[in-house]
Amino acid sequence: MQTERRKMPYIKQNIRQELDSLIDEIVTSIRSRSDIDGIVNYVITRIVVESFLPLNYKSGSDMIKTLECSKLEIYRRLIASYECFKGDENGDLDCFK
Repeated sequence: MQTERRKMPYIKQNIRQELDSLIDEIVTSIRSRSDIDGIVNYVITRIVVESFLPLNYKSGSDMIKTLECSKLEIYRRLIASYECFKGDENGDLDCFK
């Protein structure tokens, strides 16, 4: 299943354009490697931690909220539709029928 590139609607176009070229460069570098999961973890950790420093209760809470919302966005917009597609293709579990 191929996905189209989607933009988060609450980020203004001019900010997206500014960030997209930087993100595209990072993604290109990551995709050329074999240990993608560790590298993505490293990049995400650095971006989140360094964006919210100095560390205090609020910044720590904001880090976790940002990661949790990102996780939910990925699940809602990408993984859930893939699961539905595969469920239609292979049949659902009996307990969900």
